Amino acid sequence: IVPVNGDDQATATARPSELNASAQVTFTPTPPTPPTPPTPPAPPVTPPTVTPPPATTQGTPTQVTRRAALRITKTGPARARGLQTVTYRIVVRNTGNAVARNVVVRDVLPKGLAHVRSTKGTFRNGVVTFRLGTLRPGASKVVRVVVKAPSNARGRKLNVATVSATGLRPVRDTAPTVFRPLVVRVSPAVTG
Repeated sequence: IVPVNGDDQATATARPSELNASAQVTFTPTPPTPPTPPTPPAPPVTPPTVTPPPATTQGTPTQVTRRAALRITKTGPARARGLQTVTYRIVVRNTGNAVARNVVVRDVLPKGLAHVRSTKGTFRNGVVTFRLGTLRPGASKVVRVVVKAPSNARGRKLNVATVSATGLRPVRDTAPTVFRPLVVRVSPAVTG
């Protein structure tokens, strides 16, 4: 017996002359295997929901760094003549969030300019020094320096002011002024 096709069943052909009564053929068919159903897709995995605890005023405090920060601004006239008094205005401001201590302003006068006066400052060796003490956050202080140029003053003079305080790096600002010499015109005398 030879299977004729590739199915699970076998077909037998027999010739009557070759088959006798004593021959017995038994076929035991193998039941077909049912197809395996497809595996259903796995349900999506959802991460667990985490709810943060409510904010409270108690617990770990937020750390804020407190630090003073100084800014200096110096202004003066852009132009001046010889023998003219010139006023420079210096503003020091604490832009930080802590008190600035031992605040000192030093204003170096350009060579050739004479110190006339200053508000609460001391003048020594070409430098006006202002001891401003403490400066609270957001506070500012204003000082003034008045100088006078000689009659023959000529060219650009750069006035430099620097502010410093305990634990802070010095900060500076400048105010340039261009001086022209005083011109004296003499008229000839007219006689009779």
